Amino acid sequence: MEQPTYISLTPNLIIEDMAATLHFYTEVLDFQVIASVPESGLAAWAMLQKDEVMLMFQTVESIKEDMPTLAIQKGMAGTFYCKVKHVQSLFDKVGQHANIVVPMRKTFYGMQEFTIQDLNGFYLTFAEEISE
Repeated sequence: MEQPTYISLTPNLIIEDMAATLHFYTEVLDFQVIASVPESGLAAWAMLQKDEVMLMFQTVESIKEDMPTLAIQKGMAGTFYCKVKHVQSLFDKVGQHANIVVPMRKTFYGMQEFTIQDLNGFYLTFAEEISE
């Protein structure tokens, strides 16, 4: 019997305001909406992509229809860690539009990184390996 192979992991983040979320992720972080339900009008669910990173967002009302027992609170316990190229350029752009939780820093594990909190309370760390 063959062992299962994991292909990808795409978080489905529960949010209250789809329009504001899509604006933040497309305008500030340069993601693109690649799918949504419904396809026109205000979406209840959307999948976004930037390079190789994918995220899904779903409204509270929509997820409660699918999973009524899911406990929902704003934000979460945990962070998202995203490796990027040209982290300083991203910091320069995002710094004007996001709540910086951890300013740009060089870490002992060889990364240059910063962390923001998005409008939904999620913590996103963007990091680039320091080349010496």
